[in-house]
Amino acid sequence: MDNKQLLQEMLRAFRASPLTKAQAFELALQMLAWAKLSLTGNIPPELSLSDELKSPNPAHLLDSFHKLSKCSELGENKAAFESIGSAISTVSPTII
Repeated sequence: MDNKQLLQEMLRAFRASPLTKAQAFELALQMLAWAKLSLTGNIPPELSLSDELKSPNPAHLLDSFHKLSKCSELGENKAAFESIGSAISTVSPTII
């Protein structure tokens, strides 16, 4: 599956959620960025997406993104994780 297909699949899954298209797109990109940062080792291990957290729930996403938004290793890029809104808490864990 290429990047475009992966993004489309994520957005398709989020259609069943109360997120707007813009929120769904932003969340999908944040999740992909988190996965890449975890794979490349560019964030501390305690912030990495580990095997047991491959299906995080909304509360875990909010907490993880909040911590990533404070992660000094990301420099200015940490801002990408600042704007996750409270709408994520309304998303079913089965969608994420």
